[in-house]
Amino acid sequence: MTSSVDKKRPRKTPLPDTPLTTVALWFRAKRESLGMTQAQFANYVGLPPALVSDLERGATDVRLSNLLRALEVLSGELIVKDRPRVYDIESLLKEEDSNGRN
Repeated sequence: MTSSVDKKRPRKTPLPDTPLTTVALWFRAKRESLGMTQAQFANYVGLPPALVSDLERGATDVRLSNLLRALEVLSGELIVKDRPRVYDIESLLKEEDSNGRN
């Protein structure tokens, strides 16, 4: 007989460092802290098991409404904030105008 520790397989490749990774790691940690399988967790939050798998993998095709529903059940929240711009759109537009592009 194998223990639950034996069933855990190491991740083949590490998740990239992105906002989706943060969400994925939070969901997995929350599920594991509750001692639940993905199927049990999916039932607990009222989502299909495949969606829980997608959340934990950092899949980009998860609907915002499903993410928010899971966060609500788990007392989590989504915080949206400004971040430094990589480029300044106004400067790019002025540069195009000065180069005669419309």
